[in-house]
Amino acid sequence: MVLALIAGAFIVNSAGDFVPDLTTARRIMSAAAGQGSQPGPPADTAPSGQGTVSVVSMPADENLQIPAADAWVYTPPGYDATGKTRYPVVYLIHGYPGTASDWFTYGKTGDTMDNLVHKRLVVPMIVVSLDISRAAKYDTECLDSSDGPKVESWLYSRAVPHIDKLFLTQANREGRILAGFSAGGFCALDQGLRHQETWGTIIAFEGFGEPGSGGEDAFGDNEAEIKAHSPEEYIPTMKFVHHQAFYLDSGEGDGLERVKGLAEQLKQRQQKVYYRVNAGEGHSWSEVRAGLPYALLFASEELRGQQH
Repeated sequence: MVLALIAGAFIVNSAGDFVPDLTTARRIMSAAAGQGSQPGPPADTAPSGQGTVSVVSMPADENLQIPAADAWVYTPPGYDATGKTRYPVVYLIHGYPGTASDWFTYGKTGDTMDNLVHKRLVVPMIVVSLDISRAAKYDTECLDSSDGPKVESWLYSRAVPHIDKLFLTQANREGRILAGFSAGGFCALDQGLRHQETWGTIIAFEGFGEPGSGGEDAFGDNEAEIKAHSPEEYIPTMKFVHHQAFYLDSGEGDGLERVKGLAEQLKQRQQKVYYRVNAGEGHSWSEVRAGLPYALLFASEELRGQQH
């Protein structure tokens, strides 16, 4: 069964312009073999200098119409589930269509983290890739649907508390980073801005300023609700209760001006913004892989600044 899962992943990833190397293949195999299990392996279960990737089961919530789903979790080299050291957490949201595994296959997140931690370019961090696709057959955009799944409520009532319970996390806004790609990029921006009490740093690859068809699926023709969940609409007048830092990354495709506009809006509100254009890239996981090291460096510098 595990071999079948890996073979399938190789085929899908090749179509997505990413063929896993041997290290990534081993990570996928180890994670797939442990699907549905609880985390907490001792630090020496991974090869020296490498973090550990595990697959954990996230809680369902019938009242919110959210089914159980897996999350992929990276713990850094030296992580000891029985220790006392607590780590900041990067939460990753995939695009649509997509699953939690995308960030570790297409996005190569585990390898990127290992390289950055090994070179001491970033502080050791836990990385959690959530699955928000099983809640609906449409693009949820992390929103609470008026007559469907309430992904936003699930994030704060179930998902984040569950990760804080299972892992040695730095369980405060300063220690939480929210990141996403495409629809997940919108999710990172919108959730980060409207839940400043939870998130300190926001990372968006190819993000949107409005929820598009996902907003229509969630709110129907309620234009007021759609605008209330559209960063490009509410950034100019919203109240910033906390300091937040934003990393916005875009390829040179159609979304360039959109992301640039969001960066300018945030700068005009005196927020810290790093805006990066990825030359020669479009709306793809290749663009994410190229920009992810810079995004993690940015987040790490924010974390280091908070320690001084």
